[in-house]
Amino acid sequence: MKRFTENDSRTFSLLIVLSILCLVFGLFLDVIDVDSAQYAALTMELISRNDFFLITERGQDYLDKPPLLFWLNIIAYKVLGASNFAYKILTVLCSVGTVLVTYKIGRLFYSKSVAINAVLILATCLGFYWINSDVKTDSLLLSCYTFSIFQLIQYLELGGKRKHLLLASIGIGCAMMAKGIMGIVFPGLIVFIVLLIKKKFKQIVVLDWVLLLVVVSIVIAPLCYSLYLQFDSKVINGTSNISGLRFYFWEQSFGRFTGENKWDNNASHWFLFHSLLLLIVPYSLLLIQSIWTFGVNLIKGEDPVEWYCVLGTILILGVLSFSQYQIPHYASIVFPFASILIAADVESRGGHPVVIYISLGLFLTLVLLATGYVVLIEQVSVIGLLLLLLTLSMSSYLILKKAYFASLMSVGVAFGLLFNTQLVPLFETYSQANALLATLEANEISTSDIRYFDRDSHAFEFYSGKRIPIVDYPSIQQYDGDLLANLWFYMSEDAKTNFRKEGYTIAESIEVRYLDVNRVEPMFFYPSKRAETLNKAYLVKLK
Repeated sequence: MKRFTENDSRTFSLLIVLSILCLVFGLFLDVIDVDSAQYAALTMELISRNDFFLITERGQDYLDKPPLLFWLNIIAYKVLGASNFAYKILTVLCSVGTVLVTYKIGRLFYSKSVAINAVLILATCLGFYWINSDVKTDSLLLSCYTFSIFQLIQYLELGGKRKHLLLASIGIGCAMMAKGIMGIVFPGLIVFIVLLIKKKFKQIVVLDWVLLLVVVSIVIAPLCYSLYLQFDSKVINGTSNISGLRFYFWEQSFGRFTGENKWDNNASHWFLFHSLLLLIVPYSLLLIQSIWTFGVNLIKGEDPVEWYCVLGTILILGVLSFSQYQIPHYASIVFPFASILIAADVESRGGHPVVIYISLGLFLTLVLLATGYVVLIEQVSVIGLLLLLLTLSMSSYLILKKAYFASLMSVGVAFGLLFNTQLVPLFETYSQANALLATLEANEISTSDIRYFDRDSHAFEFYSGKRIPIVDYPSIQQYDGDLLANLWFYMSEDAKTNFRKEGYTIAESIEVRYLDVNRVEPMFFYPSKRAETLNKAYLVKLK
């Protein structure tokens, strides 16, 4: 069977170009409620306040995420203006850097073909396109964390040069400012276990680690000082007398394991593994095969070529699986290392012919069915569709040439193009922000007259360029009659019913139908049934 190698330069180049084009389409997709839209609107608020050191949201102290993403976005907004493109561009460039670092890590331990294949697996998996279109703090964490691991590997494996330790320290500091304490915990855990496995006990206690901690402390010092000034002895998440520093170094991350953090969605311990299998499409079966191979070899007493990617995939995913709150984005942190594992396993087995045949048949069938739906029923972007058809033609050509692995990679690009140029733009047409904006325009209602009650949309605020006040019953009672008569309250159907029970008289009510983009039901894809899948909210005017 012909495998993809470094000699197939034209195939490699075309896959990379198509992957970049898919990322470019993602740059212009709308920000999605809740997280990415929240961060986009928060950055806009910081610029309006002209205070970038103390992070606030709606004028209140903000302490959910560290500020690196906000600070980068401030730079982009200042240069490019507040837009979808500006919000995502610097993070996407960091992700491109992650692809290059993945090649470097792969090249340290494996052949050039393994490194190239790892790059293509990472750059063409569905999750890579997703985290770079729905940008959250996890995307930056991935870039900084992968860079720090790369530098630590060079420090430990290539002679202990301190320049690598210094660069690793900067990467760890940036990872901590992107997501929190796990930016140092995960690299430290991997390095510690690798040294234990290799019985390099002396390297565990070398003084160079003190240098690393000093540099990391310097990098995160502005953040720590800001937290101390802004939060100590204040109310945080409804709890008083909690240190901002304690929240950052303990409760934000470790609190999700101990139960001290308020976020809890009762996720299964298998949730992130299932998420990873979905996000790494079309390489899901290959990942399972790679992990199975590692387990079998370990039982036989055969050590892997290197432990960094094994631990970077299995260990880190396992640790995260014990968090009481999990979302699919968390699995993205293992993308580079899982890609290297898959590429190395493919090479060692001569291409996994059976698994690749099954993967190619399964995922090519799925993407062809979805493409048929787009062509016959719901075409959104003509250019995107042409690129999608080009990619599928490329996949077919590679099958004829018996380059099955490369064909599977082109299927990955096809999935990305399908989502970024057709399906996600379709979802966004019905998003809450767009539905609300369209309703206001149709009824000639000013955003200045809107108040959120029990429904809100950060994306709406981002696109309207205005923060919408959040009100409750006591604050409504403070409005005088003339002001109250001009206001529209955005609320759920239950809240509308309760308003009547509280004795309010509703003068006018306008229904807003929208799609929760994060929870798309299968019936949405039937145009005749689509309205039944949309959520309801109301703009209500009181007498």
